[in-house]
Amino acid sequence: MLEAWLSRGDRRLSAVIYEAWKAGAKFDAWKEYFQYETWLAAFDMVGLNPEFYTHRQRRVDEIFPWEHIDSTLRKKFLFEDYMLSQRGDTRIDCRQRCFACGILPTFADLRRGNPGEIWQCPEVKSKKIPVHALLDYSGLSVN
Repeated sequence: MLEAWLSRGDRRLSAVIYEAWKAGAKFDAWKEYFQYETWLAAFDMVGLNPEFYTHRQRRVDEIFPWEHIDSTLRKKFLFEDYMLSQRGDTRIDCRQRCFACGILPTFADLRRGNPGEIWQCPEVKSKKIPVHALLDYSGLSVN
């Protein structure tokens, strides 16, 4: 539950974290230190429902709390992965087929500058404009 709250929490959750910490919640990733009741009391103190962050259905177009952080992965890609998981399916290894997750365009310049197999993903082709596609401005005059 704690991981769900932290991964799905918005800015309001910061008050819950602070109240839980003041009440002694520390090292909660360690099973022997996790204090579930302390966290529920912190939610209650702040006036938030923990189930809002864990069990409610989310719309596809919902803006998620972390969307202002560019993780390079496209939301569409993540949603497709979610839908696959709901059916019990997984994607094949992306080194066999690119799924346009957003990683390659984001790091295209870095990838071009460091070619080779260490990336274990498709090479990034440079986007050269064909000569015939360039406009000919030689006959234009400026008035």
